[in-house]
Amino acid sequence: MDSIFDKSCLDCAGIPFGNASLDACNQCLSQDDTERCTSDNILYIPNVFSPNGDGINDLLKIGFKQGVEGAILEYSIYSRWGELIYRAKGASVRSNDIWWDGRANGRKLPSGVYVYHLRLALTNGEILDFAGDVTLVR
Repeated sequence: MDSIFDKSCLDCAGIPFGNASLDACNQCLSQDDTERCTSDNILYIPNVFSPNGDGINDLLKIGFKQGVEGAILEYSIYSRWGELIYRAKGASVRSNDIWWDGRANGRKLPSGVYVYHLRLALTNGEILDFAGDVTLVR
């Protein structure tokens, strides 16, 4: 029985005397399974978004692969000079309420390159960090 998830990998993997584990997509798989979901392919982070009110790409929203569950420990956006301009914490990866809309302190920020940092806690116990840049286009 897996103490973190209260789920038996024996039951879901059907491997009576072998090793099994939960992967990043919360699937219970044997150790030699080549189809497992890895932390490399669990999400999609856009490199451009356009918060112009047209309903298309208005938020810097991270897309998670089906089956991925966990919490967003931190979602931060910084200016190119390192100034923190947006931060959200403690949301589910399925939340729609935390994504950045291109504003800081109620004002629209100009087009440009911004830096993001995303820290996740997956239900399989992994803590993952992602960082990079995104271009805001007005």
